[in-house]
Amino acid sequence: ASGQTPEPLPTRPCGRLSEAESTSLVIRDASGRLVTRISGDTGSGAQSFAWDGKDATGSQMPDGVYLLEVTSLDTNGDTIGADVRSSGIVTGIDLSGSEVVVAMGAIRVPLSSIQSLQARAQN
Repeated sequence: ASGQTPEPLPTRPCGRLSEAESTSLVIRDASGRLVTRISGDTGSGAQSFAWDGKDATGSQMPDGVYLLEVTSLDTNGDTIGADVRSSGIVTGIDLSGSEVVVAMGAIRVPLSSIQSLQARAQN
């Protein structure tokens, strides 16, 4: 409760899939309520997705933390695992606990869950 407005979910998550019959992308708010459900790409390999910040009725959602769920099914209706990744701008690092925690706005990620850090591209 620092008084800061939470940052929205980084909007460039991507993942690597096997060929899928169907892919569903579900966005939920921080309390788990469904915001929208979108059909995703079904091709194999890396995919990317940018959410426009709107709910299922087309209304703009407020800034906050949102969760992305990806479900892909093969031709038999069996679930295909999706390796979902996200990117964001680091806004802080917390060294106070037993594990280093990286902050990206309101999102806090244990360092052990981070796969890479890159410098921001200069324009």
